[in-house]
Amino acid sequence: MGGNSKAIALWVAKSAFEGLAPLLFEHGMTIPEAEKLLRAVCVHSIAKQLRRGRRVLNDSQIAIRMGVNRHVVAKLLKRAPLDGVRVKAGRATMMRVIHGWEAECLAQGQRRELAVGDLHSVGPSVWALVKRYAPGVYPRGIIDEMIRVKLVQPIANGQLRLKSSGRPKSEPNAHELEQAAQRMQDVMHANFHDFAEPKAKRVWRGAQSEEIDVADLPIVRKMLADRLDSMMERLAEELNSPRLQRSPSTGQKVRLGVVGLIVEEARVEELDDEGDDSAENAKPKKKPRQRSRIKPEKVRRR
Repeated sequence: MGGNSKAIALWVAKSAFEGLAPLLFEHGMTIPEAEKLLRAVCVHSIAKQLRRGRRVLNDSQIAIRMGVNRHVVAKLLKRAPLDGVRVKAGRATMMRVIHGWEAECLAQGQRRELAVGDLHSVGPSVWALVKRYAPGVYPRGIIDEMIRVKLVQPIANGQLRLKSSGRPKSEPNAHELEQAAQRMQDVMHANFHDFAEPKAKRVWRGAQSEEIDVADLPIVRKMLADRLDSMMERLAEELNSPRLQRSPSTGQKVRLGVVGLIVEEARVEELDDEGDDSAENAKPKKKPRQRSRIKPEKVRRR
């Protein structure tokens, strides 16, 4: 593959990050947390691959290849990748305010509605809660963020209602999460293979997408789901068919499969990029009134 393989790997990573960035932002994960997770995942993944290949490298050798300190490698390998990254309840500034609000509501029997308040407010208010549980942070910013992530709901008369706790009632199924992780890895490996090995048979057999009207979305969505489910069922039957199982077995196994997915993305009209004032330039401009530069002649009447 040569030196071009690193450029392709960086392109695949960039594409993955572009998909992850909005997801992390929407769910409150910070850049330092994402960087910490990336470091832990890289070290664990390399160690796992070396174990599968029966090649044992010590912490120093892994550190040299990964570009981190060997003590960091040893520390990361002692715990799961997510253990040092999970956001503890109450650690984030915004969540301290939410938990404080919940505690006061339960302790004092108050309703879950409070006035937004401001710098000059007197009495209970969300502004006062922020100052109490997150001192040194501008309250308006915290309030706007709580509204954006739907932890609170604006109601009439300038009040906010605290929603019920957004914590999940049960942990997600570990097996389903592992399957989802495997599918994501398959997609990235397929992308890398097709660009790094242009002469080899392509892994991506085909990808088709069309822009449809929103009014047609329900019927098209159902059609795609039905067709995809039917195709997957037939493939599963074929893979389990006795005619594909030959003997004697070599004892070596290879995972072989197909990934099917349906993509749905709202389309928006993009303005031409003509600098910082592109949106302003996109608006129709009124034509200035033209004034004649020819001065009327004065006629002297006799």
